[in-house]
Amino acid sequence: MGELFKRDVEPPKKLDNVFEYLSRSLRAKLNKYFFELLKPYIKKGDVLNIGCGSHSFGNVRLDIYKTTVSNVVGDARFMPFPDEIFDSALALSVLHHIPNYWVAIREIRRVLKKGGTIVGWEPNIFHPYLIALTYQLRLTNERPLYPRHIRRVLEANGLKIIFEDYFFAGRFVYNFIKSWRLVVRLDRYAPKILRGYYAYAALKT
Repeated sequence: MGELFKRDVEPPKKLDNVFEYLSRSLRAKLNKYFFELLKPYIKKGDVLNIGCGSHSFGNVRLDIYKTTVSNVVGDARFMPFPDEIFDSALALSVLHHIPNYWVAIREIRRVLKKGGTIVGWEPNIFHPYLIALTYQLRLTNERPLYPRHIRRVLEANGLKIIFEDYFFAGRFVYNFIKSWRLVVRLDRYAPKILRGYYAYAALKT
């Protein structure tokens, strides 16, 4: 079944790769920022990193393909783990790659212990690269998610939101000026809904 799921995960397109190249240094800083922001909500113990890519966080790192840091190959919607074995699960900008990501959230809840947490971040629908538009035009396979829908799916699966925030209205600006401090300063004045990322932590009740 996991192999069947793999078939609907589309590889990046050329424009996806261009965006990734443009934002490489930024994403390194952004990942560090979000990880520090969410660290208080990561429980001690066994931590599952879902769709780890190049993130070495967590002692169990799952990805759909073999990467330099993954130690388990599998699909987030059909994970090869028994029930309730992880203290925390990390979903670090991964749900937007999964067509029916609500199935992955259901699986995450299954493998979390009671009182365990899921933490993560995703591109918001108003992402500064307008990936909602490029996705609709089939120029990219990256797509943003509605924070409201993420919250609804989490809550429908018995996961209580304990933290959420929006960040980074100035991503596009960063590509030209390379000033992290200025981008953070700009965020103070931008409406939350226009910020490019949504970060959250939720508790399994």
